[in-house]
Amino acid sequence: MSFFTRSGAEISLYHMGRHVVTCPRASLAAFERGEMAWPEPWQGQARLAILFQLGDMPEPAIWFLALPLDEQGMLSPCSA
Repeated sequence: MSFFTRSGAEISLYHMGRHVVTCPRASLAAFERGEMAWPEPWQGQARLAILFQLGDMPEPAIWFLALPLDEQGMLSPCSA
């Protein structure tokens, strides 16, 4: 999250679980700090779509991330 904060990019975050829902920045920050489990896990992963736009980019860029989760839904340092 700090990457986007420092860059000044405009961002939109989405959970990509069983359905697509918006992801509040505060939820992602708490998940990164290990304060909360991922709210929309899918097949043992935190799947996240990030739409961001820097400066005068004509169209936003989209990143799709799939981060491994442990059995409690917390970020896992290694994948299975």
